[in-house]
Amino acid sequence: MGEVQTGEQQSKGTNGMRIQALTASHFGARYVILTGAALASLVFFISTISGAAAAIRCSGQFQIIRGQGKISTPYCEDNFLAMIARSYGWKVSNRAVRQNPGLKARICRHIGHDARLRIICGDHIFENDGDYRN
Repeated sequence: MGEVQTGEQQSKGTNGMRIQALTASHFGARYVILTGAALASLVFFISTISGAAAAIRCSGQFQIIRGQGKISTPYCEDNFLAMIARSYGWKVSNRAVRQNPGLKARICRHIGHDARLRIICGDHIFENDGDYRN
């Protein structure tokens, strides 16, 4: 005799494995409402995060932070270094300088004499006595 299946339907797939498909009656209305609310919260959270990442604003080597003024951050310092390097003829992107410390050190060794880079390149420039400039 056949079995009575309540709440789910069973069928065989093309490869012989059993596939279970849940019907709409399996889920109550409360689950649908909770799932919708969770989805709406997730979309809002993701849009907030992506908006925050795009909101980084720099003024030279400083990041502009609303309510706090300008703060020195590695992100803005590296962007500023890349901008100065491009003014000297280097073909570098902001991202390349941020992601490659060796490139940053090489740029600093070549153009670190520029007064605008004194703080950013302080760890990469040698003084006359062979010690690092700080």
